[in-house]
Amino acid sequence: MAATRGSAFTTNKKNMEVESVSTQSTTLLSRMKKAVVWVVSILTVVIALKTAMHWELSGAWFAARSFLSSGWAALYRVSGENDVYMQLVIFPIVTNVVFVLVNSFFAFLDLTGRPAFLVKYKIQEAKALPVNWQTYKKTIVRSALNSTVTSAVFQLTVYPLFVLRGTASGYELPSFRTVVANLFVCMVAVEIFFFYSHWLFHYPPLYKMVHKTHHEWIAPVGIASIYCHPLEHCFVNLLPVAAGPLITGAHMSVSLLWFSLVIISTTINHSGYHFPFLPSSESHDFHHAKFNQCYGVFGILDRLHNTDLKFRASKAYTRHTILLGLKPANQLYPDKKDT
Repeated sequence: MAATRGSAFTTNKKNMEVESVSTQSTTLLSRMKKAVVWVVSILTVVIALKTAMHWELSGAWFAARSFLSSGWAALYRVSGENDVYMQLVIFPIVTNVVFVLVNSFFAFLDLTGRPAFLVKYKIQEAKALPVNWQTYKKTIVRSALNSTVTSAVFQLTVYPLFVLRGTASGYELPSFRTVVANLFVCMVAVEIFFFYSHWLFHYPPLYKMVHKTHHEWIAPVGIASIYCHPLEHCFVNLLPVAAGPLITGAHMSVSLLWFSLVIISTTINHSGYHFPFLPSSESHDFHHAKFNQCYGVFGILDRLHNTDLKFRASKAYTRHTILLGLKPANQLYPDKKDT
């Protein structure tokens, strides 16, 4: 009997040792994976910068620069070469045109459910299409007010700061390296300013008074990207985007490019669709569905502060990638109940 107990104890001890070694191996493997991700990310940035510098010397960039110069020159002539008019009139007109054009596509899809073959890319499949018109109309009205009135108040407020910073203007466009460097700083700034301001607005009193409006959309739509309280639009949407150009003193043309890219990106992030060859919107869709996850833009600060733990443990994280084929993410990586 004693021998049997001793044998059992020895067996259990060995099992515990095996489990301990297995756990340590898993932890080590996890750390190695993270290290590889960071190394690959850094190498990617370095290679991208080297490629960018090479591209600047190639004929392709000169051709693109010529095309962009023509477009910018046309806008600058329309402004009468007046920087104030350019910044406060032409700039908002162009960005609003971009907003309307991008959201028109998603609006048609949301309100009609057509073309039907695109519906399969909807992330939250349980949410019925077409979207309720009365809810959508309410969102259009508030978003329109934010994109015009609220944005105008913000621009008038921060314009003196851009003047003090010495924002570049004129017909001559900056070099390609300068554009790349400016956009890199803009991306870093938007990740920092958006993450912390967004996280702050989830503080219960601020959430109840301000941010709750934006979270009325549990399964978001494109136009809901600026469906929010005016204070939130200024401090969470606009300020983080304006921070980069203000820090760098970027040429007005670069600022216009940056704002246009952000409008397209945030519309996709709120669209509720994960289309092939476009940036994944799984992260921000998860934020709307679960409320307290994924506050940032690129996920860097979420990883640092562990505000994406539930997301990383979910199937949505596996799907959070650019689709390089036509098969929907939820079919490539189905939920367990579907397998």
